[in-house]
Amino acid sequence: MEPTREELLAHLAKDVFNKRQRLLQAGQASVHMPGSEAAQALEAEYRSAELEYAQARAAFARAMKLDKPAVG
Repeated sequence: MEPTREELLAHLAKDVFNKRQRLLQAGQASVHMPGSEAAQALEAEYRSAELEYAQARAAFARAMKLDKPAVG
């Protein structure tokens, strides 16, 4: 059985939330370790989380745009 539109939007919204949480955690961790090799690794993780968050937001925005009825 295929998911309903509401289930799909809920899944995408949850994905956006989870990616945002990961982004915030990566950002907080990188603040506590300036100038070390670990900080460089955390910076890379932050950039990765930032990209994933942006992609999840874009997917959600596309789904919301498709969900709107045509005006006219």
